[in-house]
Amino acid sequence: MIRGSMMNRVSVLPIVLCCILGGVVLRAGDRRWVKTGEWSGTGTCQTRIFRIYGSKWRVRHRHQGNGLFQIGVYDAGGGLLDMAANLRQPVSGVHTLTGRGDRYLAINGIETSWEVTVEQYLSILEEWQLREAAKQPKPTLRKIAVWFGEDTDADYAVTLPVTGSWKIVHSNTGAGMLQIMVRNRAGLVALAANSSDPGERTSWIHGSGDFTVHITAVKTHWKVEIFGP
Repeated sequence: MIRGSMMNRVSVLPIVLCCILGGVVLRAGDRRWVKTGEWSGTGTCQTRIFRIYGSKWRVRHRHQGNGLFQIGVYDAGGGLLDMAANLRQPVSGVHTLTGRGDRYLAINGIETSWEVTVEQYLSILEEWQLREAAKQPKPTLRKIAVWFGEDTDADYAVTLPVTGSWKIVHSNTGAGMLQIMVRNRAGLVALAANSSDPGERTSWIHGSGDFTVHITAVKTHWKVEIFGP
């Protein structure tokens, strides 16, 4: 999700370009850190693809638990660019990166809960570009598959035929447990979610092919939906 204060005023003078953003007066050459994305949860998930407008940006992370915690940084084509975190101890951290373009995070938390944010170091122009992009309508997604029920421990097959980004929405009610594991044909895990709290959660898969969705539900009503281009 993208959050940020709205641009209130831009003044162009013969010598100085300045802008009032969130009550702070900035000059054309000034830059500031702007939070452009935040996610929280447990287990493994991929974020939606987001665009980096500044030449420098950073990933902040905090997690609880003694399991493995990793954050992989990928380009839109699925190429691994960097590891923003690779930890076994519950410590907070910040990892700074460089380079513009489309990116997504693959967050892996084994027996951990986590919070992750992305901040970009932006000029006035870059922040304006970010805000303008946030106003554009999101691509329309159609429902590809839906499963629902109560107690279960079963596999469900789905084929994602078009290369792109696919959204998985899963929800459960009651005090029971819902576990979801999504693997591609090679057996690599694209999503591993574990929830004992009622509510709705979202993750993404970037790519196409045959996937297996394993759902385990104990004493809870659940629903899993997949949306794609």
